[in-house]
Amino acid sequence: MLCGCTATIGNPSSSGSNPSVSPYLSSALSKGGPQRIDVALGQPILVENLSGLRQFAGKDINFNDFSGLLGYSTEVGYVMVISGIVATDALDAQAGEILLIPAYGTQPSVERYDAQYFADSKYAEKVSGLKRLSQALDEVVAKQRSGIFWGRLRRTAFNVTAPGSADHELARRSVVGSDIVHDIRFSGISDADQIEEVTVEKFRQAMVAGDEKVVAALLSPAVFGETDIRGGASKAREMLAEHIINKENWKTVLANGRFQRTQVPNVWSMKTSHGRVFLKTEPVNDFTYVNDIYREKRR
Repeated sequence: MLCGCTATIGNPSSSGSNPSVSPYLSSALSKGGPQRIDVALGQPILVENLSGLRQFAGKDINFNDFSGLLGYSTEVGYVMVISGIVATDALDAQAGEILLIPAYGTQPSVERYDAQYFADSKYAEKVSGLKRLSQALDEVVAKQRSGIFWGRLRRTAFNVTAPGSADHELARRSVVGSDIVHDIRFSGISDADQIEEVTVEKFRQAMVAGDEKVVAALLSPAVFGETDIRGGASKAREMLAEHIINKENWKTVLANGRFQRTQVPNVWSMKTSHGRVFLKTEPVNDFTYVNDIYREKRR
C-alpha cells in the first residue's frame, strides 16, 4: 500500500455477519492481564469508549478513548479507529487510520482507511444508531473527502478483510481459519521452532481429549489441496482425524508427558508406558502441521 492511500474495509462474503456492538467488551475480554480481546475470524466487533492496556492479535495495545472496529482476516488483525487513539510498538493510530497487525508477531503498520467506503458498507449500519460514533465517522469522511479533492489522498482497491480477493480469502480460511490455527498464528510468537512446539502440544492435548475438530485442523492440508480445502476435501480431513483418534487408545497412551524434538528434522518422540510414540510435522506455506503419529512397533 502506498503512503497517503486509503484502504477499504469490506466483507469477503455476501453472507458475512455485521459487527456486534460491545461498549464494554464484556463478552470479548478474557481474564488475566493485560486482558485479551477475543474476536472470531471474519466477525469484527464494534466498540465504544475503550481505554486501557489490552492484548489483541498477539500485541499489547494501549487504547485511549477508542471507538471503532476490531477484526481479523487470515493475514492481519486490524484496529480501525473512528475516534480516539491506539498505540503499540512505538506506533499510534488516530481517527481515520487503521492499525494492521500481521500474524507471527510481525511488526505492525498504520495506514489510512477509506471512511466513505466504510460508511456505505453494512459494517456501518450499527454506527448509524450511535450518535457520538456516527458524528465522529462523518468528520473522518469529510476530512478524507477534502484530502482526495486536493490530491493528498487517493483510493485503492486494497481490502484488509480480504487481501488478494474474496475467493482467495475464503480459500485461505479453509486452511488456516480454524480457531486453533488462527490462535497460534496470532499468538505473537515469531519463532518457527516455538510455533512447531505449540502445534505438537496442542495436537497431543486434542488427541487425549478426542477432539476431532482440533485434530483435523492441525493435520497437514497438503494431501487435501494445500491452499484450498473447501467442500469434500475438508470433510475428508475430518474423517481422517476421526480415524486417527480411534486407531489407538490415545487418551491413555498420551495422557502423561510431552513430545520431545529428535535429531531428525520434523520428527518428535514421546516415551510412554505403552512404548515410544513418534509424531511427524510438515511445514505447509506459513504454518507447521502434523503429518503423522504412530507407536513404535515392539520387537
